[in-house]
Amino acid sequence: MAKRTGWLLYWLSQRPTWFLPGCVLVLLLVGLIWRPWGGFALLFLTALFTWMTILSWPVLNTVGKVVRVLICVGLPIYAVTLFVVYFHNLKVAK
Repeated sequence: MAKRTGWLLYWLSQRPTWFLPGCVLVLLLVGLIWRPWGGFALLFLTALFTWMTILSWPVLNTVGKVVRVLICVGLPIYAVTLFVVYFHNLKVAK
């Protein structure tokens, strides 16, 4: 996986140090505030976090692995819940 996405790792390493944490923060805030379309931001954040988890998996301890798996499972569940609740409420309101 690191070989296939090495170009992205290189590109990220060329950005300022605040770039990746800033993007994560913006995606998280958009996902939590802008409903239901913020769910797309949360799904993108899940993909980014899952990719970073896969790359760091061999050096993680057990607690780190458990926490990352919970986040990689919990974020998309929350994002899909945003969509389902929003569109269900639209259908009920009609």
